[in-house]
Amino acid sequence: QNQRHEILSELANEYLYEYKIRDDELVLSERCLEIFGTSQALDGARAILKDSLLRHSQLVNRSEGSCKSSNDTAYEIKVPLAGGGQATFKVINSCVCDKYGNTKSLLGKLVDISKEMAEKEALVVQAQTDGLTGLYNATTYKALVMERLHTKEVDTLDAFILFDVDSFKEINDGHGHYVGDHVLQNLAEILRRTFRSTDIIGRIGGDEFCVYMKDVPSVKAVSTRCRRLSKMARKISPEAKVSVSAGIALVDGAYLYEELFQMADNALYQAKHSGRGRTVVFKGPRGLD
Repeated sequence: QNQRHEILSELANEYLYEYKIRDDELVLSERCLEIFGTSQALDGARAILKDSLLRHSQLVNRSEGSCKSSNDTAYEIKVPLAGGGQATFKVINSCVCDKYGNTKSLLGKLVDISKEMAEKEALVVQAQTDGLTGLYNATTYKALVMERLHTKEVDTLDAFILFDVDSFKEINDGHGHYVGDHVLQNLAEILRRTFRSTDIIGRIGGDEFCVYMKDVPSVKAVSTRCRRLSKMARKISPEAKVSVSAGIALVDGAYLYEELFQMADNALYQAKHSGRGRTVVFKGPRGLD
């Protein structure tokens, strides 16, 4: 009977187990070793599964083998593999009770859903990112910034930055859209290298990019990064003359997303009309700096 169950589980991409409650023993089928690779990885998977069983099956007294509910349970766990990475399994188990109604063991199976989860995550990423540059798209960028504005501490200084490629239409018209796309893709990579992993970086459309910097030490530190990016941008293409202007809005209080965008956009407008590759900081009622 066990052999038949093993064959059926193999055909269904499933891995069987039994948790003997009174003995606190988790028995995995031989097939589990195939996916986990080594005894060390198998022991790690056994520990993760056992912990999840104890939490999800609501065991209240292992010595007596009692259980609050004998209903089937199903949930997901992630388990590291021997060769690196991790697999996602759906855990499905059911209580086996004795004639007195006490739970003797949990019988169940692990169903490998790693491929389905990877495909689902890929779709989520695709929906959140810009197809050309791989940065956040305008919708996702706005949502992430609004979330930050909602949770930001009052005494924390952030920065909202708008970038724009100077005379980008001339690059497209004079050198073609292939070169134009090359410029945007390289600029996206420079943005990733220039700013921190905690910063929110997005392409909001055309040749415009946005960066939201969290917890900055000073306006000088923000301006320095922008000027460094502008310097690196000049080296993007040997064919086209590339420069980038930036408008900075400091987030030193409570603001709406639209207010910050308008402030940064005003600063960017001033930067673009004062020359190529400029950086301007919005100073509110006191004007621009």
